[in-house]
Amino acid sequence: MAFGVSLRLITALAAGAVVVVALPTGQASGTSWASMPVPKRVAAALEAGNTDPTWLPIRNSGSVGCTLSNCSNGQHGHWAIDFVGKPGDSVYSAGSGTAYIGSNSYACASSTGKESAGAWVYVDHGGGFVSRYHHLSSIAIKNGQPVTNQTRIGAMGGSGSYRCVSTYLHYEVRSGGIHGTRINPGQLAACRGQQYLTFPAAWGWSSWNSVPRHKRAASSEAQTCGPDLAPPPKVPDASATSRGGGLKVSWQTSSTQRRGERAGVTSAMIKYERYAPSVKRYSPAVYLSVAEASGTRILPGIQYGANYRIQVAVRNGTGYSPWSRTTVLRAAKLPTKPRLRYVRSVGAGVSYGWWKAPDYRSTISRFTVKYQCRKSSVSASGGYRTAKQRVASGRSYYLRIAPLPIGQRCRFAIRATNAAGSSGFSRWAVVSVR
Repeated sequence: MAFGVSLRLITALAAGAVVVVALPTGQASGTSWASMPVPKRVAAALEAGNTDPTWLPIRNSGSVGCTLSNCSNGQHGHWAIDFVGKPGDSVYSAGSGTAYIGSNSYACASSTGKESAGAWVYVDHGGGFVSRYHHLSSIAIKNGQPVTNQTRIGAMGGSGSYRCVSTYLHYEVRSGGIHGTRINPGQLAACRGQQYLTFPAAWGWSSWNSVPRHKRAASSEAQTCGPDLAPPPKVPDASATSRGGGLKVSWQTSSTQRRGERAGVTSAMIKYERYAPSVKRYSPAVYLSVAEASGTRILPGIQYGANYRIQVAVRNGTGYSPWSRTTVLRAAKLPTKPRLRYVRSVGAGVSYGWWKAPDYRSTISRFTVKYQCRKSSVSASGGYRTAKQRVASGRSYYLRIAPLPIGQRCRFAIRATNAAGSSGFSRWAVVSVR
């Protein structure tokens, strides 16, 4: 079964919102608590997947310092937990994912106003959710290394803090990528013998921000506990196309059966980035949460004519799938109807010309001319034969259609096509063939 205390990380993000924030500083002090050994009973299928960061990142006895606003000096003012411990205490990933080195600078700050994250590591848990581990004294992972909640990623220290005199782990969870919004880490799991506990609920508090400082101690814990987990989902089938309303993203997935456990997908996360030619790189990603296992979405905030790269991940109660294969395409808008330039009878045929149609930064790929003819003796309201069509390249601005029956009246209309689709046909233009 899935974690009953799993973080609710699928809260919808504001469309198009990307929050970039400065690296936090912090000074830890604490509330004593239990040492939490690595839980061993984790499904083997999770080793190659992503899970929510729901486990305590430290295993040795320590204390809780500043969180959101529990410090009288207002140290954080945003969601984070300072775990205070001893130099060299092991730090573990709070869940499965891919680990990266944020910085390997172990320098100390020369003053309180120049503090930084020091040496730090972050773990990508999929779907734009990231856990961060600051002020390490050593780093035990390599860039791009797959990790689980049993992976030691570094050791506690004081790098980046004033004179490196404090030893603590500054722990954060963010949505919307590595520089995204800091969010409530929620309850974090640990073991007491075979008993599966979540903290700080096991101490009687519903939130880390309610835990008093310099309080609450417990003995060391045993090493095996934890519920069985459904495997995280497989990579979804995803595609993107440029449509008149913008970029349309589609994804398809279904519940999968692995090791007798059903991994029911409940939602999806769409990530899209716009290419900025002036700086030759992609802008920060936008994350759009959708409460559908399969479906389609028109992406908001699209700039017509810009190139985008798009990926989709889906999630169940355990965590997110890996990202789908990247789709790169240009955002286009439907062209307008071409305007008539001229239509005239020329040598048993008709020459039909048009003005260039606005393409909204997406090149016109073709023009389609449709035409119908009727005898001149037939009333103007009817008698036209079945319409025929001729296609011209997107670089053409006239088309000669011949032969046509001399003495008949013919009417012509045109539409333009680009990557987003086709415009409507223009009004009919009528001419007598002579």
